[in-house]
Amino acid sequence: VDRTYQWSIATFLVLLTVALAVFAGGFFSVDNVSDLATTVAMTAIVGCGALLVIATGNIDVSAGPIYAIAGFAAATGAKAGLSPVVCLALGIGVGAALGLVNGVLVAVLQLPSIIATLGTSSLFSGALVLGTGGANWVTDLPAAFTSLGQGGWGPISVPVLFAVVILPLVWLLSTQTSAGRRVMAVGSNSEAARLVGIRVKLVEGATFVLNGIFLGIGATLAVAYLGQAQTNLGAGITFTALTVAVVGGTDVFGGTGSVLGVTLAAVLIEMTDSALVFFHIDSLWAKALQGLFILMALAMSVAQHRRSRRPLRLPWVRGRKAADHA
Repeated sequence: VDRTYQWSIATFLVLLTVALAVFAGGFFSVDNVSDLATTVAMTAIVGCGALLVIATGNIDVSAGPIYAIAGFAAATGAKAGLSPVVCLALGIGVGAALGLVNGVLVAVLQLPSIIATLGTSSLFSGALVLGTGGANWVTDLPAAFTSLGQGGWGPISVPVLFAVVILPLVWLLSTQTSAGRRVMAVGSNSEAARLVGIRVKLVEGATFVLNGIFLGIGATLAVAYLGQAQTNLGAGITFTALTVAVVGGTDVFGGTGSVLGVTLAAVLIEMTDSALVFFHIDSLWAKALQGLFILMALAMSVAQHRRSRRPLRLPWVRGRKAADHA
């Protein structure tokens, strides 16, 4: 993996930290740092799912609706008196099931992922509205459930503990196992991967399911942290997940990805958002900055491909077969 992205983000974070320490000393209070760490943890978990999908040369633009449905399901279970563990399992199960729908459309039916997930995004959003009967909120969640997001060990919250376990596991999966190497091989060249015996369809489908699982975990933790669920819970999640994955160094052309990069990008995105709030700057600037970060990451990716003379093809736009045989 090219470490240019990680070094660039780390350098910017150091400069941002120094600037905030000088001009906004209160920014690094224990409570604010704890809240920041919690949001970073949930964002990084969601970003790992996007990393795996993009690394295969695909993309999932239905992450927001999946996130919203999984969170709403977990909150509804909590409201019904289910235990926090069962609610978490419910959120994960719903996320995995919806991810499987995307996986079947892309891997089995061979639909371009951007088209397939754009369609399921609308489908899932509509299903959520119909399934909830127009009810937009689930509130007054039991304390046992909200402890998943608000509880912890001192200033270290439960979502941070989840991230401490999940992120190293994803790193091990993506870099130290044959399964991870298959994911990267499919993204680099799916036809070559097929010729050496890799079950390309299975790998692609599995990444969509894993993405759904991570979205389910993130959504459940977010609902517990907020103490309520809304049908618009997933607003902005698709963009955020793609941002942390791409800015973190996941190649939009497929074949590479870095959990460390995703984690650093999550810190960058959430710290800049928090800094804007701290200085009472309009939150619209946060989206503008995310867009800028994405454009910079894309420019770096294109430059690297031109240096390596790799073709600039996006299989999730043109379709897998067209991209592999062009």
